[in-house]
Formats: sequence, structure tokens, C-alpha cells
Amino acid sequence: MSLVRTVKDPTLPFLVLGSIAAAFVTTLVFHAPGEIVFGLLFIGILTAFLETKMHNDNRDR
Repeated sequence: MSLVRTVKDPTLPFLVLGSIAAAFVTTLVFHAPGEIVFGLLFIGILTAFLETKMHNDNRDR
């Protein structure tokens, strides 16, 4: 139930888009290697999911 509510949260796509934009800027501006870019994507998307889940859990209290 919590996962479904987290995925349906309207702010999650904006957070994921922000992490994609950060990886894109890192690639174009700093010419970062692929390992750094994929690391940024992984950490950014994971953080977006965790932040949205924690926000929804705190809203219920």
C-alpha cells in the first residue's frame, strides 16, 4: 500500500526529473565518465523515492 501511494505521488516525477537533469548537466558541463553519471542517476532516483515515501509517512501522522 505504501509503495503504491509513493509511486502515485505527484511530486515524484519532478524529483526524478531533477536527478536526470543533474546527471545530464554533469555529463555536458563537466564531461564526467559514465560511472559518475550512472551513480548520480542511481543515487538521485533512490533518494527521490525515499524522500517521497518519508514525506507520505509523515503526512499520515
